[in-house]
Amino acid sequence: MASRILSGLSPILSDIRTLDPSKLIPSDFVDLSGLSPVTYNARLADNSRLRTANALYYAHSKGEDARFPTDTRGFLYFHAPSREVRFRLASNDPRHFAEGTDLVLPSGEPWCLPAVVLATQARAYGLRALLVQDGVRMDALALSPPAAQRTPGQCRKYYPRGVTRLGETFPVYFALQRMTVAVGTPGTLTTWQSPFKWSVQRQDSGQALIAFERSLLPAHRGRRVLVLRVHRILGKPQLRPERKALWNHHLYMPKEGNLVYIKKRGGPGPWSYDIDVQSRWRSNRIREVFRELWEHDDVS
Repeated sequence: MASRILSGLSPILSDIRTLDPSKLIPSDFVDLSGLSPVTYNARLADNSRLRTANALYYAHSKGEDARFPTDTRGFLYFHAPSREVRFRLASNDPRHFAEGTDLVLPSGEPWCLPAVVLATQARAYGLRALLVQDGVRMDALALSPPAAQRTPGQCRKYYPRGVTRLGETFPVYFALQRMTVAVGTPGTLTTWQSPFKWSVQRQDSGQALIAFERSLLPAHRGRRVLVLRVHRILGKPQLRPERKALWNHHLYMPKEGNLVYIKKRGGPGPWSYDIDVQSRWRSNRIREVFRELWEHDDVS
């Protein structure tokens, strides 16, 4: 459990000995409920202790570090597919770790310390030592994000969410003209035109959580075609004026539960990607990454 000390000082977590889910013991269980910022102790195999002050907070909102939600109890752990530290809400028995769920941010994305933070920032000093002890290569982490030069406040927005299987959500920002996501295990950084580029106003600051899935549309029967579905919208987007004037403008508007529609010849149509079609206008690298995602889903 988290040790709560005198008012005005950062609460200190009991010693954390590993971030490997397969090696967790009951003493790695921590309680972050209502705390921010939090100091943690990393206890290494040689029994040395590394204390990192004011290192963990839930989210940054209105110039302040928001407190962790009520009932934030469980284990800090390394999520290997996305190469980030997450928090698993679970009972204090590590044997039931898989039955828990990951702590999420108000946006619906998993709370995490991404690779760029783990590899470079002082607040991850103790966790970095535990990861090395657990066999994680820091040089690989340091090379993983393109956001290494971003500030901590920008990290969540620009660090690409890792996608390892179909149906796994990742964020897209309406204001950006291109979309970036790390696909596969290990993640391969993939960038292409945002599917919302042709419909939503460019200055729009909203975002959505979307996911790849296999197309079940009649037009794609017998083919391996990916489509995108909107799972959650955070901040209602505004349609571009030229789309709003069309009689079928509602098809362009991103809507929770619907496929993503884009401008096509003859009108709006679902964004789609046939992973078996080669073309001089399409990147073979992106095609291979999407094919890996499809085939990994077959195996799993």
